Amino acid sequence: TISSSDDDTYWGCELDDGAGDYFWTFVAAVDDADGPGDINTVRAEVFPAASSDNWGAYDLLDEGSGVWGADVYEADSGGLFCGDSVDVVFTVTDIYGDSSSVTKSNY
Repeated sequence: TISSSDDDTYWGCELDDGAGDYFWTFVAAVDDADGPGDINTVRAEVFPAASSDNWGAYDLLDEGSGVWGADVYEADSGGLFCGDSVDVVFTVTDIYGDSSSVTKSNY
């Protein structure tokens, strides 16, 4: 399962002055009833607010202690733009194919 707490599962966007580009950060706190070793993938999918058009899907990396995350620069994202109203759907899938999702919005 994915924590629905805003302190544990969230996304954000900010400027990297050194790179001259904005980057998006995706973080998800996850757990599995059979143990964290059963978690296979954690993804963040970005949709324009209240739309089904997918702007991108990003695999998160296991950072340890049940936290998965990724940073994606706009230039590498294929269409993300800081400031857009979006829904981010975080989905965790275990090795048995069981999954759960949480949606985080900014509007």
